[in-house]
Amino acid sequence: MGGIRRRLVASHFLLVLAVVLVIGLVVLGRVRAYVLSSAASTLRVQTEQIAEIVDRRPGRAGEAFGTTPGLALARLVSRLTAADFAVVDGAGRIVASSERLGRLSGSVFKSDVVAKALAENRTTSATYRDPLGRISVIAAAPVEDAQGGVTGAIVLVRPVKEVTETTAGLLVLALQGLLVGLALSLVVSLVLARNLTRPLLALEGAASRVAAGDFSQRVKVEANDEIGRVAAGFNAMAERLGELQRERQDLYASVSHELRTPVTSIKGFAQALEESVGGPDERRRHLAIIQEEASRLERLVNDLFSLARLEAGQVSFDWRRVDLGPLVADAVSKYQPQAEKAGVGLGPAAGVGGTFGLGLVVRGDPDRLNQVLANLIENALRFTPRGGRVAVSLTAAGGAGRGDVLITVADTGPGIPEEDLSRVFERFYTVDRSRARKKDGAGGTGLGLAIAKEIVQAHGGRIWAGQGPEGGALLSLTLPLEQAT
Repeated sequence: MGGIRRRLVASHFLLVLAVVLVIGLVVLGRVRAYVLSSAASTLRVQTEQIAEIVDRRPGRAGEAFGTTPGLALARLVSRLTAADFAVVDGAGRIVASSERLGRLSGSVFKSDVVAKALAENRTTSATYRDPLGRISVIAAAPVEDAQGGVTGAIVLVRPVKEVTETTAGLLVLALQGLLVGLALSLVVSLVLARNLTRPLLALEGAASRVAAGDFSQRVKVEANDEIGRVAAGFNAMAERLGELQRERQDLYASVSHELRTPVTSIKGFAQALEESVGGPDERRRHLAIIQEEASRLERLVNDLFSLARLEAGQVSFDWRRVDLGPLVADAVSKYQPQAEKAGVGLGPAAGVGGTFGLGLVVRGDPDRLNQVLANLIENALRFTPRGGRVAVSLTAAGGAGRGDVLITVADTGPGIPEEDLSRVFERFYTVDRSRARKKDGAGGTGLGLAIAKEIVQAHGGRIWAGQGPEGGALLSLTLPLEQAT
């Protein structure tokens, strides 16, 4: 995790550095351009003002160009402006200048700015390399004679170095600001990286402990952002893994308990047979018990295998249109002999009549749905005392935006306590002694209702337990009706 923190700090620092450098360069460039533009504009004004002083006007006829009494004043103005001063004639030769340009007297002032001022009779300015080899700002203003013709020009030259001296302070301030900004960005990036990686470090530690089998680990959800949602997801995952661990332990304990009784019985009676205990009738009874317990073991293994395949989604269904009326009627008819033997009434619920209605069609696997009905009816018969009754109903029920079919199986047994209603469909779950499986060999494996729940859910339905109208248990399920085409 330290690597992530270092990368976050480095990337944030480099990003801020790049942004500050770019902004600084752009700002300094614009400031320099503005200063140069302002200097050029100022020089233009100054050259025009000096040109007005030395300009040949009517009444000054006969005066040689460059000898006007105002020239001394112009030179003074030039010194005050910190610019070099030159007066050129109509051919561009320097006839008067300040000290630094004095050695160029008599030579032609080579500059497009001067040439344009003389040729176009207008003030011009630009940045160029002056005759002394300096990058300078230059401005030239034409001087007219008495007849309005161009007789020469006034030229002011100011080195860029002198112009940009005013930006040096800005550059120092910018560098200071850059250092301060980088220091602040480093501090901020360290704080951000720490805040970002702290919950990730907590997640890493908790995940390691969960991987080691400690499913009680939880991480604190500090914010409702992406990391907070990851933390919440991790907590949900850890909770679910803990539940699965507890379910697996319960399953192992339940399977061990369910297997221990028949295995113990088989072992004991096999030993009795081996030792020839009892007479022929006794040995035949021992063999019958061994066969019964072996069949019970076989049913248990088969049900476990079926439930595991259902939960893993490995069971294939033969989907077709199924009319539930005949299906429910056949299931009730099949268990009539068992109900009569137990002295329990089995038939349609009151108000349904002697037969189940037709036309309640669902899309499903008829064999699997018959397995569900068999489990529900067997469960009801197992816990209904002699003289009691098991009532089965099949009706249409309205659903949220769809039609459903409702199947209920109610008995008159001891019922299910309220606190156990939500758990009766768990594997091997036993409500209490009053509803424990009978010991006469007619009991199931404790997996029937769990298998029924998986099949119903695979059909898009819902199954639940409740209290029956006559005080017994009421097991109900709904299935979505097949839409008419």
